[in-house]
Amino acid sequence: MTSLDPSHEASMIPRIGELLARVTKNPAFAENVTATTDLVNEVGLDSLQMIDFLLGLEDEFRIEVDFDSLDMQHLTSVEALCRYVGNLRSAAIAPSDVQPLHKTADEGA
Repeated sequence: MTSLDPSHEASMIPRIGELLARVTKNPAFAENVTATTDLVNEVGLDSLQMIDFLLGLEDEFRIEVDFDSLDMQHLTSVEALCRYVGNLRSAAIAPSDVQPLHKTADEGA
């Protein structure tokens, strides 16, 4: 797995903690989530909370979770989730996906 820029990861962790606090209605998560927090075994989200969490993750980080590529290993730690989100964000802004702002004369400006 690729390594996430530590400064970028550091900014993601509190945001994930806030999201967990909202989803679980447990404000302690906002302050206690670390890179090693296990989202499955420590947080214990039920199925509805997991859906809310993933939808919130999409909104918070402006990504689209690919449920075909999402694996339980992405939820074994906040750090693993940060790498997954980072990879999704990188893929979303790949140069091949960038559309020109202005059409050329050949394209019928």
